[in-house]
Amino acid sequence: MNFRRTARALIIDKSTSRLLLVAIEDPEAPFGYWHTLPGGALTGGETAAVAARREVEEEIGLQLNEDPGWCSRWSLETFFFRNERFVVLEKILLFVFHGSSGNPRAMSTEVANVFWADSTELERLKTSLVPKRLLRISRRHGID
Repeated sequence: MNFRRTARALIIDKSTSRLLLVAIEDPEAPFGYWHTLPGGALTGGETAAVAARREVEEEIGLQLNEDPGWCSRWSLETFFFRNERFVVLEKILLFVFHGSSGNPRAMSTEVANVFWADSTELERLKTSLVPKRLLRISRRHGID
């Protein structure tokens, strides 16, 4: 079992009511991929906001300069990835996308694809969403 603290960025484009997802390849996952928010483990003494910004820039090339508009509580999540069990203490932070933030693209070998998803796409992918509460959180923030 792997345990770590993670921060994920809920990046929303309010003009199109879509959020940014990354696809992580895993043959055991529904559709062959897990669909999640960009982000990853906190390192050293990083705050969740600093870690989310760093991971977003490393994974998809966006620079998030503003402060997050909302932040979830720490939540314990368990999932399997490539037949390994992960337990994470995770925080999700909301950022609003502005075209000047850059053009999101896969910049890490971990990320197979980066794409904008609306509520219809989220519903279609719900069995492969990590964390499972992502659909509920996205609705709370206008992706419906």
